Amino acid sequence: MKKGIKRMALGLALVMILGTTAFASEDLGALLREELSEEMKAKAMYEELSAQHPEIRSYQRLIRAEENHVNAVKQVLDSKGISYDDVVAGEYELPEDKLEQAQYAKEFEIDDVAELTERRDNTEDEQTKELLERLRRGSENHVKAMTRLEENLIAGKDPQQGGGQVGGRMNNQNSDMGGRMNGNGNGLRDGRGMGQGNMENGLRDPSRNDCPNLGAGGFQGFRK
Repeated sequence: MKKGIKRMALGLALVMILGTTAFASEDLGALLREELSEEMKAKAMYEELSAQHPEIRSYQRLIRAEENHVNAVKQVLDSKGISYDDVVAGEYELPEDKLEQAQYAKEFEIDDVAELTERRDNTEDEQTKELLERLRRGSENHVKAMTRLEENLIAGKDPQQGGGQVGGRMNNQNSDMGGRMNGNGNGLRDGRGMGQGNMENGLRDPSRNDCPNLGAGGFQGFRK
């Protein structure tokens, strides 16, 4: 009789645990799919801004950065077996004035940092938490790039003046990290890059990049 009670209690405990896990998995999938939509929205926004202002190179660099963000989220979704074929970019509405557009983009990135921070802090899955932190750091640097652009437009300066370092480093790390994480050369993790980087949980230390770890090759460093 006692054995039967123990087995019944164990069975109920397993049901509760499995039920909680399934719910958490569904919740995590929704979070990642929503994040993918947000990154797709950012990419679409910078594509529109770049089409309107091809002379502002910061927008072109941010397109590439956001494309890397999109690929990073997709990679984590793939690793967890979560579908995303039906995910579409979120909606946005740009103002018409050039300065107001830069300010809109800056506020967009500020809001993104806040959202990513909240999602990171409320996520228990370590892989997702790491992804969100890397995206957050990237968005922080996008804020800096848009702040510089805003200041230059207000001052009537060349839009690129004073902003080349962020944009240039962002562009450089795209190819650098893509080479380090993928390819067939002499760099770290079978990449084409020649330098050495700090790797933690399969990812390079982001502190040296303006848009960290999001190279053209994606997040091959993520572990399932």
